[in-house]
Amino acid sequence: MKPVISQNVVIYYADSVLGSSEEEQICKVIQGSTSSVRSLQLQALFFSLRANVEFEDATIIAVAHTLLRLQKQLDIVVAICEYNAEQFKRLKEVFSNKSIPLFKTISQAMLFLQIKTPPAGTPIIVFEKDTVMQTLIVQSLETKGLDIHVVQNAKSFREKQQEFGTDAFYVYDMQFDITANHIPVQISQGIVIYHFYKEVDGKIPRYFSVQTYALRLSEGFKVFIFNMKDTEIFDSKAVDFFVSLARNAVSYGAAFVFVGLRPNIIDLATEDRIRRAGIYIYADKATALRNEKIASLVNAYNTKKPQKLSKKLVANLLYFVNASLETFKSLTGGDVEKKSHRVTECDIPVHDNVMGATIAFEGDISGQLVLIFSQDIAQEAAMMTLGEEVQSNEELLDVVSEFTNIIAGRSKALLSERNISIGISLPKSYLSFRDIHPIIMGRMGVQIDFLLNGKPLYIFLTY
Repeated sequence: MKPVISQNVVIYYADSVLGSSEEEQICKVIQGSTSSVRSLQLQALFFSLRANVEFEDATIIAVAHTLLRLQKQLDIVVAICEYNAEQFKRLKEVFSNKSIPLFKTISQAMLFLQIKTPPAGTPIIVFEKDTVMQTLIVQSLETKGLDIHVVQNAKSFREKQQEFGTDAFYVYDMQFDITANHIPVQISQGIVIYHFYKEVDGKIPRYFSVQTYALRLSEGFKVFIFNMKDTEIFDSKAVDFFVSLARNAVSYGAAFVFVGLRPNIIDLATEDRIRRAGIYIYADKATALRNEKIASLVNAYNTKKPQKLSKKLVANLLYFVNASLETFKSLTGGDVEKKSHRVTECDIPVHDNVMGATIAFEGDISGQLVLIFSQDIAQEAAMMTLGEEVQSNEELLDVVSEFTNIIAGRSKALLSERNISIGISLPKSYLSFRDIHPIIMGRMGVQIDFLLNGKPLYIFLTY
C-alpha cells in the first residue's frame, strides 16, 4: 500500500481486502507518513476505499484511530473516502459518533476540509435526506459564495445528474461534523443560549461572532447562557475570552451564565476568577432561571417584545420567501408567477380546497410565517416526496408539516449567513384556511400573492 501525493494531500489506497491479518502493517505504513507530511508541508491525509471489496470493522476502526492520531500530531486534516453505497452504510454504523469524516469523493473532502474549492460558477448539487444536516451543509457552502442546488429525493438527484453531467459538483453520501467549527445558537423567551462541544479553547474567537453578540446586547437581550454539558476541555485562553465578554456586558446590565460544566474541568482558582467577573455558574438552565436577578432580566425583555411589524422583520422577508419558493418549486417542479406584494392586514381570500401552515420563530427577529396554498399543490409535493398520491387528510397534513419543516430549516440557514439567529417552533398545518384565519385576523403583515403552476400560493409574514 503506497501513498499518492496530489494537490498537497497524501492519499492511501486500501487493498481489496482489509482484515485483521493486514491491520498492523496498514497502520504502520500510514504512521510512517509523518516525516513526508512534515517535510512537504502537506495539508491532509486521506484513506481511500476505491479498490476495496471487503473490510473488517475492527480493521477500519484501527485505521481511523491511526489517522486521528496523525491529525493531532501533525495538525493536518484526515478522512476516509471513495467508498460504495454498501460500505457507506456500514461506515456510518461503525462511526456513528462522527469521529472521523466520511466523504464519497476526494473532491468532496477537499471542499469541506478547506483545501480546494470548485471553480467559480460550478453548480453544486446537494442531496441529503436529513433536513438538519442538509441545512448545515448548504449554510457551510453558501458562505463560500457557491451556486447551490438542493434536491429532496433520489429521483430529483438523478435528474440533476442527467442535466449537468460532469459540469456539476455533487455532494451526497457524506458524514462530516460540520458543527465542529460552528457554535449553534438558540434564542427562546428572550434568552440567548450558545451550545458548545468537546473543546472550548483558544480557537473560540474564530467561531464566536462578537459582532452579532454585540448587536444582541444593543437590541436588549439580557441573559446569555453558555451550555457546556458536552465540554471536556475548557482552557485558560477560552476563560480569558469569556471574562472579556462579560466585562463588556456589564454596561448593558446583562447576565452571563455557564451551565453544565463538568466537575474538575476547571480548578478552584479559575472558578473563582469566573465568578469575580460576574459570570454565574449553574448545573442547568432550570436552576439558573430560579435566580431572582436572572428571572427578572428575562421577564423585563419579554415585556418589551414588539407587538407590531418591525422594520427588521420586513427587511429580512426575502429570506423566508426564497426558502419557501425554493422548497415549493423543488417539491412540485413548478413555475412561479408573482402577482402582488404589499404591507396590509391579512387580505387572503377564502377559497375552497385551500390549506396552509404556520411557522412561529423567535430570536434576533421574531414573528410568524403563514403559507396558504391549494390542496393540489400539496398533492404534487406528496407525489414528488413519496412517489404516490396520499389517500387521507392525515397523510396530507403530514406531508405539509414535513415540507414546512424544510422551509423553516432553510430560512434559518439563510438568515444565519447574515448572523441572524432564530429559533423555530414546530410547524402547524391546517386542512382549511378557515382554521388559520382567526390566528392572523387583524394583524399587519407583508403579503405576497403568487401563482404556482397556475394555482394560488400566498406568503404572509407577520409579528
